[in-house]
Amino acid sequence: MGTPAGKRKIKTKYKLPTLNWVALKPGQVKGTIFSEIDDENIHKQLDFVQFEDDFKLGISRVNIDKVDGKSSPGHGRKQTKKQEFSLMDANRNRNVAIARKKITLTDEQIFGAITSLDVSLLTIENVDLLSHIVPNEQEIKAFRQYESSDKSPTALSPADRFMLQLSSIEKLQQKLSIMLFIGCFNDNVKHIEPQACALKAASKSLMSSEKIKRMLEIILAYGNYINSQRQGGAFGFKLQSLDALEHVKTSDKKQSLLHYIAATVTAKYPQVESFPKDLISLDKASSIAVDQLQADIAELEKGMALVTKEYQTRSAKNILTRAATVLGEFIDRTEGIIHSIKKEFEEAKEAYEKAVTYYGEQPSQTSPQTFFGTFLRFISSYKKAAEDNVKREQLRMVEMERTKKQEEKKKPVEKGAALLSELKTTLKGRDDSQKIGKEEIYHGALEDILSNLKTKPYIRSDGARRSQKRTGNNLVPAISSAEHV
Repeated sequence: MGTPAGKRKIKTKYKLPTLNWVALKPGQVKGTIFSEIDDENIHKQLDFVQFEDDFKLGISRVNIDKVDGKSSPGHGRKQTKKQEFSLMDANRNRNVAIARKKITLTDEQIFGAITSLDVSLLTIENVDLLSHIVPNEQEIKAFRQYESSDKSPTALSPADRFMLQLSSIEKLQQKLSIMLFIGCFNDNVKHIEPQACALKAASKSLMSSEKIKRMLEIILAYGNYINSQRQGGAFGFKLQSLDALEHVKTSDKKQSLLHYIAATVTAKYPQVESFPKDLISLDKASSIAVDQLQADIAELEKGMALVTKEYQTRSAKNILTRAATVLGEFIDRTEGIIHSIKKEFEEAKEAYEKAVTYYGEQPSQTSPQTFFGTFLRFISSYKKAAEDNVKREQLRMVEMERTKKQEEKKKPVEKGAALLSELKTTLKGRDDSQKIGKEEIYHGALEDILSNLKTKPYIRSDGARRSQKRTGNNLVPAISSAEHV
């Protein structure tokens, strides 16, 4: 197919929405998949009546001036679209419209829920949406001027009409803040409380563990032994020094100082090996930012103060509304919780500062991530070193067993070699009279030798002979060698 001709315009029964695509120009289609397809053929195969009914905008029909060359009755005049204008800029108007569309409640339900602080009707997600589109001072001023001009709100865009009603709610931002605080309170408590508990537990475990104390003692001993010649003895070390234990290697580079320490602990101080079990909640505590945790608790107190103030204001006016009831019940239920969390945090912070100081660090310069993270890395490295030692010992035992088997295989060979050596020595020691000369070898010589052996005993190279010989089943006393002289 060549360059496609211009596409025909399709007349629809209803006004349809717009698909915001980026269309290719005719010259850009060549060589693409679109040059090989024909949408006109699809149009012939499909019935778009139902499609139009499903996608039509409103109920007005599209103006069709001519049908079959004739004017359509009643459609000679072009319908004018109702003009709406906005007191907000285009982007602001669009954002408000998007936020409003996400809230499925009616305007009356939204405004009623805000007035009564009803977070069961207006969800926290919706309250958060509204808190981001609260009318600012400039917009409130514009809406007030518009109302005073006696102009109809219906002339405004839907987003403007919604914002106009929002701007009429007294202390809107404060009410939305209270609703957010009430709705998010349980989640905030669940986030803050475990952090305070973890910080406290991890700090106290480091303070009370005798095993980690003994481990540092062993490390200090080895460190002083290595460094005393050049640097002199040390009374302690910074926790960051634990990371250096892996970098000190043996001469053959196969082991580190940490491997050696782990082996020493296993052999001499087995009760210390389980020191990681003494240290609890290190992982959780290492992810805590004390300043942020303190700020979160301060936000709880600030929110509670806002709720209390609003409740006291309503109570002073003797206004028994749904909102006043919600505030009173919330205060009764949560006031003790906030006090408990604050106390827990203060205890956790104190325990943390004591632990950091106890290990020779400065609380003001050491974060939980650094402090607890150092112990986490050391535990991980120590476990790996201990595992390496076990594997190395297993390999050593396997090698010993292999060597032992090889030595056992060599024993029969060595025994045979010894016998062979003795035989060679024996043969060399025999005198010439016992040897057979070449001239004595003749036909039948072997038979004569065997016959002679039956009547003469075998004489060894050392002159000794067997004490007895067997003839048949009877033992015959051997003739002494003297009788054969």
